Amino acid sequence: MKREHGFTMIEIALCLAIVGFSMVVIMGVLPLGGQVQKKNRESTLSLMDGNYLLEAIRNGAKGYDDLGLYVDEILLYAKPDADPVVIENNVSGGVYWGTKEIVGLLSAPQFLMTSSNVWVPNYLNNNEILGNNYYTNMTCKLKVRSINGTAADKNTLEANRDFGMSYLVEAQILPVATNYMDMRNIKDNKSLNDQMQRERSMSQCAWQVNLTLGWPVQKAARGGYKAGDHSQEFHTVVSGSLDNTLENMEIPGIGTRKVMLWYFDKNNFSVTNNGIFYDQLVR
Repeated sequence: MKREHGFTMIEIALCLAIVGFSMVVIMGVLPLGGQVQKKNRESTLSLMDGNYLLEAIRNGAKGYDDLGLYVDEILLYAKPDADPVVIENNVSGGVYWGTKEIVGLLSAPQFLMTSSNVWVPNYLNNNEILGNNYYTNMTCKLKVRSINGTAADKNTLEANRDFGMSYLVEAQILPVATNYMDMRNIKDNKSLNDQMQRERSMSQCAWQVNLTLGWPVQKAARGGYKAGDHSQEFHTVVSGSLDNTLENMEIPGIGTRKVMLWYFDKNNFSVTNNGIFYDQLVR
């Protein structure tokens, strides 16, 4: 009768060791692959969401009516190191600010030109809303849930918001200055004065827009939020006028304030001296 040999205990032990080693390697690679997938997903979403926000600013909020649904909190800073005034958005009993108000705050320029041809910091909202005398811009930041994410990201229920991807958003609106003439030297020269007026108006029709999305969003020590190690920046130049309007808006803890909102109008580009000057807006 032919004998058949089985596996010895040593052979079985070797097989188990090889399988165990393989499993350890696989389990070590899986989290790395998950992290890479997570980073790729976050980069893709931030690119899509950032372009959406940038276009909402470029178009003066027209055609982007659902943006307010994704903004959970609006943070107003009198100074970068100050405690923010927090406006909770889309919550039961909270104040709802829609696309029009949010884009109007984000689009506030950091500098305005005076009728004497000098660029000065735009502290109008800072002074009017927060009631201080800082000659600096009021910084507006947003805590925004991903606009192009999954259903979990879009969930508006307060209890589920922390499970989705969110950003800390900040915009910077800077003039593209074209005129460096000294008013004292051209006051009596009509030709130069006309040229100055044209260039001065054109300098108010070209603006650099910088937008920053930072994540993950973390609670800050002094209130509000801070962004983690990941960020995406967007830059563009908008040609057209930057118009403003005064709106009565309710701000929790402060009351009703006249808020100056700003909107780009890409269809209004003039080379006449019809710009909006800082000293005409100060009340």
